[in-house]
Amino acid sequence: DKEIALLKKETRIKELELAQEREINQSRRSLQIVASILIFILLGLLYARHRLKSKINRALHKEIEVRKLAEKKYRDLTEKSVVGICIIQDDVIRYANPRFLELFQLTRDQAVGMSPLDLVPESERQRHGQKLQLRREGTADAVPFQFRALTRRGESIHIEARGALTSYEGRPALLETLIDISDRKRAETELLKSSKLESIGILAGGITHDFNN
Repeated sequence: DKEIALLKKETRIKELELAQEREINQSRRSLQIVASILIFILLGLLYARHRLKSKINRALHKEIEVRKLAEKKYRDLTEKSVVGICIIQDDVIRYANPRFLELFQLTRDQAVGMSPLDLVPESERQRHGQKLQLRREGTADAVPFQFRALTRRGESIHIEARGALTSYEGRPALLETLIDISDRKRAETELLKSSKLESIGILAGGITHDFNN
């Protein structure tokens, strides 16, 4: 009986060991499956991240190319414009196109960093400064105004300016377009003189007629 009981005990122990081994193997297989799923998910996330990053990079590259093309077109337009163009920021000129430099007989190095008030006679600086301030505030945006300006050689010219708020290098600025109206002003002056002379002639003729009478 003791031997039989001992055999049963040993058999029971072996069964328990086998059952425990099966549970361990099953747990290992479950862990392997879970690990495989996690690795699969991780690989999927890495692949999705790679595709998203590639898509973002392509979009950024395209946007940069479009912006470069727009900047090139804008620069070509401003550089070849028949009107003077300048960008004013922090009360100084940051950019001036060739026509602007030609109008005021300046080099680019001389113009950049210069106050726009240095281009007008001292008697008109206060009025000109007020006009620029109104443009910066947006209250006189795109409204043209005329002023007398001075070239680097001290020659007087008449300018008609239009302004608009813009952004330059990521900061607010003022975009000004300038047209030389000196010839028009001279023609208006001559026309006014002619009208005055004609009026004087008519008046003199009337006086002569009255005197004769």
